[in-house]
Amino acid sequence: MNDASHLTEETSTFARQSWWRDSHGKDGGNVDYFPFDLIRDGDRYLTYRREAWLSIHGSMEGYTDDYLALARAHQAENLDAVVLARLRDTPIGILELDTVRGAESGEGAISFFYVFPAYRNRGLGVQLIGHAISVYRKLGRDRLTLRVAETNTMAIGFYERFGFQKTQQVPGALGALWEMEMDISVRVR
Repeated sequence: MNDASHLTEETSTFARQSWWRDSHGKDGGNVDYFPFDLIRDGDRYLTYRREAWLSIHGSMEGYTDDYLALARAHQAENLDAVVLARLRDTPIGILELDTVRGAESGEGAISFFYVFPAYRNRGLGVQLIGHAISVYRKLGRDRLTLRVAETNTMAIGFYERFGFQKTQQVPGALGALWEMEMDISVRVR
């Protein structure tokens, strides 16, 4: 169901659409999502967290391995909360959702969003946002939120390009964080 991979470019209506391609029209391919096995692959999860922290902050100051326990708690709440994004059979990123934070107010929180450096600028990151929207709409949420270091201008630009707006500034481990929000409500015409 919903698989058009068997169709040729000439017969596929999806192939002629451009909404799923990045701004340069590159086809990064379709990303699949698999629950991240945090028991078996906890060390790999922490490797991704450390890589992300170092690339954002330039040092490991303020980092803690407590993120693994937090991820396990998120996954205990919802099996779709921590997923490994794969392009064909290659891991390209990780997405972690905190399905408890903001639930009473209709918020869907992204806790960790990381596309591996080799897969950035290929139109794949927006697919991770799409996965978060899909999970949260099923839970009846109408807003997608995340926090990003105010010094992480590349990530801020990425999020703004896809509809996130700064709603407030909050303290973080190493400086200010922007809280950003995107409307994901379903509108019936």
